[in-house]
Amino acid sequence: HDITIYELPQQIQLDDELLHGCRELWAYFIGLLGNAVSDPAVSSIVLDTGTIARRVRADAHLQGLQENKKPSDAPRKQLLQIEWGVPGDAIRNIYTLMAGANKNFIVTHHMTDKYEDVVTIGADGSSKVESRNTGERILEGLPQTPRFVDIMLHSSKNDEGMHNEFVKCGNAPMLEGMPAGTTWDETMKMIEGALGGRVEMPKS
Repeated sequence: HDITIYELPQQIQLDDELLHGCRELWAYFIGLLGNAVSDPAVSSIVLDTGTIARRVRADAHLQGLQENKKPSDAPRKQLLQIEWGVPGDAIRNIYTLMAGANKNFIVTHHMTDKYEDVVTIGADGSSKVESRNTGERILEGLPQTPRFVDIMLHSSKNDEGMHNEFVKCGNAPMLEGMPAGTTWDETMKMIEGALGGRVEMPKS
């Protein structure tokens, strides 16, 4: 009973136009999160993945817009850029809640391709904006995530095995860009070592 896992599968969407169940799934997730935060026996909370959680909150917002549309309006297919502020605020609130509750909060994220708009000029002088892949990989989630975390690791895997690297380490900035451990305890011990043993980090 040391670890309790809640599986929250997304509801299968059978309608081509309207979303169903996203608002209910998000409300259920937030309820479980609130229970974990308020339970003094819970010291660590893991969200796997933060990328999917953000998508669910975005779909929940879109579902609300669809349900509140005028009968004469066509169903909305996606959020406008400015409307992503609502799901963004919801994720930021979770980070703020965890910091205030003094819980270990571990979040995994997917990576995605980075795109940028490029303006091309045609032979007739007309301009066209195209979205092009930059070849970079970035975190697929809240863009401001590094602001809200103490430690951020980039994990990758190849034929030689798993590799972690410190992207951010507020406790010991000198470790940023350096290899991290492949387990929680290894990583915590590396931070302790960089600080000369002056600080004891939480272990599993």
